[in-house]
Amino acid sequence: MRPLDVASGALLAALLAASPVACLVDGSARMRKRPMEGLLQALRAQGGDIACRGADDMLPGEIRGARLSGGEIRLARPPSSQFISALLPLVARPARRSP
Repeated sequence: MRPLDVASGALLAALLAASPVACLVDGSARMRKRPMEGLLQALRAQGGDIACRGADDMLPGEIRGARLSGGEIRLARPPSSQFISALLPLVARPARRSP
């Protein structure tokens, strides 16, 4: 799996988690120091399959796309505005219901 180098990982991580792909997302040394815990926890709660290869909840991370449940998402306070922007497309879809 070839790494996908990102300048800003929040939006891309959310989009990839909801897409039918598998990839390794990585970034610069600065990006590897930025905590992504809130975003990754929210994506996992929606059904995202995300495994960080370095420090917990930081890049690089392997994302295997899944059909996320949509609907309500809860974030720790204060949430990053980047995380909110990244998650908006996911909350716009109706929640998946169990049969």
